[in-house]
Amino acid sequence: MADCHYQDVHIGAAWISMIEPSPGHERSFNRWYANDHFYSGGMCLPGIFAGRRWVATKALRQLRYANTEDMRDYGCYLHTNLFAAHLVDEVNTALSKTLQELGGEGRMYEYEIPRRHIYTAITPYQGVVYSDSAAEGPLDIHALDYPFKGVVLEIIDARSVETRPQLIGWLKETFVPLKINQSPAMTMCLIFTHADLPEMIKSPRLPVKLESGDQRIVLLWFLEKEPRKCWTEFEGHAGLVNESDLGDVVLIAPFIPTVSGTDRYVDELR
Repeated sequence: MADCHYQDVHIGAAWISMIEPSPGHERSFNRWYANDHFYSGGMCLPGIFAGRRWVATKALRQLRYANTEDMRDYGCYLHTNLFAAHLVDEVNTALSKTLQELGGEGRMYEYEIPRRHIYTAITPYQGVVYSDSAAEGPLDIHALDYPFKGVVLEIIDARSVETRPQLIGWLKETFVPLKINQSPAMTMCLIFTHADLPEMIKSPRLPVKLESGDQRIVLLWFLEKEPRKCWTEFEGHAGLVNESDLGDVVLIAPFIPTVSGTDRYVDELR
């Protein structure tokens, strides 16, 4: 290995999408996304090098902290993909072309499988904080391939556009290291900023421009334990962020991995 030379892979952005299938369509949504869309609309695209689907059962959704009823109660499925840093623009172009082609082939099932995007964005990468106990890996690029037992999606809005960089610095240098090293369950936290979807990939199904988008920060906490076993460690987040006078927590939501090719957990959504 000492003689091997390789070019580091770097994360440029992530696709983060929390979706709510309409009641009665949970199983068809899960099958369509698992068997078709996860691959044809994501993993097959140039520049996307990792992906994973996550699910929030009714029991997990009841643990959420959210500042709106919609965020608190809806969004059973979370879809995450990582984009290579040097190919983010190519991913945007490929997404636009692919979604149009899939729609033309009748493979988006807009009416047959109704659903809502509770939160969907391309999120530029701002960095990672590792637990001190995770010095030997996995790395940030492994986050969606390593068999983590859960992930927590945390969304924070800075008090203003101008203070978002300061909030990012506080999160990276103070808040996240403090929380992650207090918990044996947390291995890493990836930090992103919100970016509205490019006009080239807009569609009626996808969210419109977010009013607070330029203030938004998105965290993905990766867990070695099932979220219910360590949820008390997230309960004070909203208060600490608020006390910083830099931002306000919008959502803290736990998810567990789906089991590819199965309908596991579908019967636990309602």
